Amino acid sequence: MRRFLLAATLLAAACGDRAPAPTPDTPPAVPPPALNTDSLDAALLARGQVVFDGVCTECHALEPPVKTAPTIREIADRYREAFLDADQALDHLAEYIREPSVDRSQLPLMHLDEWGVMPPQALDSADLRAVAMYVWRLR
Repeated sequence: MRRFLLAATLLAAACGDRAPAPTPDTPPAVPPPALNTDSLDAALLARGQVVFDGVCTECHALEPPVKTAPTIREIADRYREAFLDADQALDHLAEYIREPSVDRSQLPLMHLDEWGVMPPQALDSADLRAVAMYVWRLR
């Protein structure tokens, strides 16, 4: 029994939790660099603000007084109420900006009666996503 315990102990010590040594044919494994999502979000938000300032402010103000369309904060509030999942909200808002319709609007019908449906915006998918994130984060 002692021999068995000694052999088991020596075997466990020899195997341990060590990774096998790399052979000349295989390079050692290097973990991929961590993705810094904070900097990606910051860059996306910055781009969203640039797009908003350049395109959306013609009709939308951040806060009252209202220009020719509802304030962006009101729209952000409506999206927060309608969607619990941020990705679904961003997808929906980006699609709405690209191709607005009464069916897709999150605003009450009385607002649509007052202001109508906004015109489609000719933005690429990256700018649509960026401005959608900017609006989503305003709340």
